[in-house]
Amino acid sequence: MPSDSFRSVFFGRYDEYEAQLVVEILRAEGIEAFTKASRGDHTTAIDYGPTFSDIGVVMVDAAREREARTVVERELPAQLEAIRRTMDAMEETGSAEDDGGL
Repeated sequence: MPSDSFRSVFFGRYDEYEAQLVVEILRAEGIEAFTKASRGDHTTAIDYGPTFSDIGVVMVDAAREREARTVVERELPAQLEAIRRTMDAMEETGSAEDDGGL
């Protein structure tokens, strides 16, 4: 968790799944980031007593906001595409196994 002197800014709102990816991407680059609403996950969130309006809100280190945007614009689409390809491959494999068992 950030120190008391840490200053964060609103980075963006994502669906819950993407918000966790954004946090992971930024932390891998050494940029402090967290979600506002924990929904039970205290490893990447500060628990403000979540409301529905906080779900998916990502906060980042104010001093590195511009860098964070560049990283996310580059990495998030690539990560989502890799996940989509993996899911498609798993679905195709499952369909082929289902078809062979008839």
